[in-house]
Formats: sequence, structure tokens, C-alpha cells
Amino acid sequence: MGKMENANAVKYIRKMYLASGKSRLIYSFVNILFIGLAVALSFAVYFSFNFMLNENFITGLLLLIVTIAMLLFLFVQGVVGQLSLLFFSLIGMFRKEERGYQIGAFSVCLASIAAAILTVVFLLF
Repeated sequence: MGKMENANAVKYIRKMYLASGKSRLIYSFVNILFIGLAVALSFAVYFSFNFMLNENFITGLLLLIVTIAMLLFLFVQGVVGQLSLLFFSLIGMFRKEERGYQIGAFSVCLASIAAAILTVVFLLF
């Protein structure tokens, strides 16, 4: 499963690299959904760990394994995809015909990564 997951992430990043300006803007909003789910699952990992320690160990452990696996998948798809799209949009700004879309994708990527980091830091600590 690990090789398949990485292959899908690489294909996804390759599609973002080959996309035009409008498509990169759409990819940046799709990556926001992945990042939002990853942030929600980071809270689920925290709560499943507490459930494992306080309530039922086996159920909490199974829940912890499932949430960590989903969190890793969404982290690779969302955060790593958004970081790579950030650099692709920065490079793509030098083409005049797609500059507006690239600036939009770059700003959305930068804002969403900052928002995800701040959300996790403020709500978990």
C-alpha cells in the first residue's frame, strides 16, 4: 500500500506541474480540502490516543492506526501537493499569458499553508 500511495501522490504532483494557470488555481482549492481533512484528522489522532489511554485500549489503538494512515495519505496529497504547487506557481509567474492565474494560485497556496499551520498550533497546544 505504501508504494501505491506514493505513486498516486507523484502522479498528482506531476499533473499539477503540467497544468495550465486556470487548472493550477483549481488544484490549489482542491488541495485546501485535503489540508482541511488532514487538520481534522490530526485532532482525531489526538482524541483517539486519549480514547486508547482512558477508555478502551484495543478500540483506541485500531482507531489510532486508521486515523494515522488516513492522516499520512491526506498530508502527502494536500500539504506536499500545496507546497509543490507553491513553487510551480512561482516559476509559472514568468509567463505573461498566465501570470494572473499563477499569482492567484500562489497566494491561495501560501495563505492555506499558513492557515493550516496556525490552526494546528493554536488548537492542539
